[in-house]
Amino acid sequence: MEFSQRHYFRIPALAALIFVLGTLVPARADIEAGKAAIHAKDYTAAFKELRPEAGKGNADALYMLATMHAAGWGTPKNLDRAHALFGQAAELGHVPAQKEYGVALILSEGVEQNVNEGLKWLLLASQAGHKGAQVYYSQLSKSFPRPVISAARRAAFEWRTEQKKKQEK
Repeated sequence: MEFSQRHYFRIPALAALIFVLGTLVPARADIEAGKAAIHAKDYTAAFKELRPEAGKGNADALYMLATMHAAGWGTPKNLDRAHALFGQAAELGHVPAQKEYGVALILSEGVEQNVNEGLKWLLLASQAGHKGAQVYYSQLSKSFPRPVISAARRAAFEWRTEQKKKQEK
């Protein structure tokens, strides 16, 4: 039986797939445990479950921790910390975080005001189907001059293009 180069590359790919799937299951379990702890108002347990995953760059964990900081659940209310976490999750493509971060940037809640950047995140979340972002973007885009809206659209396009490049790698 002939062993082609094509078969040789299947073994590492299969091993990589098994590794990725093996690492996703525990992460998903921690996220679900964190979410359940939030619903049970056991914020100590929620932080315990979510912090390690947020440290690994899990967008869902970052978003939930941001929400906890924004609301003051299990920690003193801290909009600076909340919006830093929303920003990290937004960069990772988390749509609800994009909406929250966009609104914060426009309204200067816990972050320095940056209307162009805020509109960019609202537009991205809006285009991803987030109803709240669609409402905010629709209303707010009427309040700013056309060049500001154009700059936000250009920035959103550039962000999406960069994300596509990252996914192709």
